[in-house]
Amino acid sequence: MISRQVIDALTVEESIGRRQVEAIGQLQMNSLWEVVLKDVPSKQALMRSAIVVKGVAAESSDLQGATRKLRMIHVPTCIPNEYLVDKLRDRGVRVLQLAYEVDKHDGLLTNVRIGVIDGRDAKTTPDVTVIVSSWFA
Repeated sequence: MISRQVIDALTVEESIGRRQVEAIGQLQMNSLWEVVLKDVPSKQALMRSAIVVKGVAAESSDLQGATRKLRMIHVPTCIPNEYLVDKLRDRGVRVLQLAYEVDKHDGLLTNVRIGVIDGRDAKTTPDVTVIVSSWFA
């Protein structure tokens, strides 16, 4: 029972008791597990602790944040996507994908870019629609 060994490894620390583990699930074949804890202090204690499962050191990380779609309008088509990605990174936004919007009626590229960004940090995540003309002034 590998899940029992994972739970045992997680609850070695005195600050993380078995009652703090609300759920556990296997995401990948014995290599990636999802653990749901009951409160934030337990999560922080887990993130600080060294985890060893079956004699092998394991890492802990936050779940991947939700992605958001970003629509940038009024962008000249001569501006490359790489430039826009760099500008967004300068503002602290992690860009996962960026592409031209295609007009569904005629199939031509428009001056609108559609992107997928990491929405983990609400302070750096822009609104759904961004007008970027001020970036080129």
